[in-house]
Amino acid sequence: MLYQNQPEEVVDGFTEAYLLELVGEVDGLRGQAFHSAVKTMKYRDFVTKSEQPTRVLVRTTREVRALPPP
Repeated sequence: MLYQNQPEEVVDGFTEAYLLELVGEVDGLRGQAFHSAVKTMKYRDFVTKSEQPTRVLVRTTREVRALPPP
């Protein structure tokens, strides 16, 4: 649902208003808990961390190497 409705790259992501508009299209999602989570940015830290590049470990036959983020 979010992937299909993602804003253009020039837009600053999913705005509060846009998320609350989309919630009406998903059965069972509309409710006070979702509305409150969006309004208070409850999951902001999770989203911020998930957008950061991660280190990838590659195991070879002799050693383990940490590759730099892409």
